[in-house]
Amino acid sequence: MIDGYAFYATMIRSLRVELILLSAFLFFVGLFSAPLVVERKIEPLLFYPRWMWHRIQRWVKSDDPFIKMVLAICFLNATSLLVNILSGLLAVFPFLFGFLVGLHIGVIVIEETGKWSLIGILINPVAFLELPTTWISLSIGMELGLFLLNRLSLVEALPLLRRGLLIYGALILPLLLVAALLEVFLIKWGLKLAEKRKDEEHPDSVDETIVER
Repeated sequence: MIDGYAFYATMIRSLRVELILLSAFLFFVGLFSAPLVVERKIEPLLFYPRWMWHRIQRWVKSDDPFIKMVLAICFLNATSLLVNILSGLLAVFPFLFGFLVGLHIGVIVIEETGKWSLIGILINPVAFLELPTTWISLSIGMELGLFLLNRLSLVEALPLLRRGLLIYGALILPLLLVAALLEVFLIKWGLKLAEKRKDEEHPDSVDETIVER
């Protein structure tokens, strides 16, 4: 029987810390480049985040059932992070994606709530789970890409890819599920508070109806 603690400890030790830190750095460079991109209306960099946000709003609605929202958010995030890992097969793409992921999130946040909301990302409890998983997925893609640049052999890279997919399934996906549960809970809770506050500020009045005969 495999010791679960030892399994996860070995898996975590296999991660390249320097690449995780590089992923985080590229992410924040992209994130804080977003105000300039939005201000100067650099359309080639604005198209994808706007298109993606429009799609997300169609797929995930705040009045959807709890489980449906959780599954939709989890699926979208899981797909995005799997792409980060597989992009390593194209060598330098994970490094580019590190910047673009931060930029795209920054553009969406700025256009929805303003540039000062970028700071809010750093204190959002959901981000404490989603951002590390993003950086880990990018670091796996980077490690794979660097290996391929060095060896130029996809066959030799397969064990590295399998290890990355194992980390994805055993570590990243569970964290994304927890993040999705927390995110939907906060959304539903926030909506209830807003509705309650609205009711307190504008109590319903009793209408008197006159029926004419």
